[in-house]
Amino acid sequence: MEACESGSMFEKWNYNDMNIYVMTAANAKESSWGTYCPQPDPKTRKLVYPQIMGTPMKTCLGDLFSVNWMEDTDSEDVSKESLMDQFTKVKQLTVKSHVMQYGQMSYESDDLDQYMSSQNNANTD
Repeated sequence: MEACESGSMFEKWNYNDMNIYVMTAANAKESSWGTYCPQPDPKTRKLVYPQIMGTPMKTCLGDLFSVNWMEDTDSEDVSKESLMDQFTKVKQLTVKSHVMQYGQMSYESDDLDQYMSSQNNANTD
């Protein structure tokens, strides 16, 4: 789940009777950070905006956590990567917030393809 303070939605739940596993972009007290944002040109110091089909976007085009999660999902074989493997990678790559996990940790060893399709995955033949 991606949102600022996203961990606040899950930190006080009692998960004993719930079949749920959640990965969040941030803990309960911190922001989730944008990426693909306007950047200053080192020479002119003017902002250079990310573009979509030639149109400058005056906003960030992604969230660091979500982009890391999607890029990992696209680059891995979801039938061979576990929830814990993905959590570990995304947490390591998301350096501006604390990626958290909540719920039934017994699901950590489940492969991603138990929860998402492996069709159109980059590493699936």
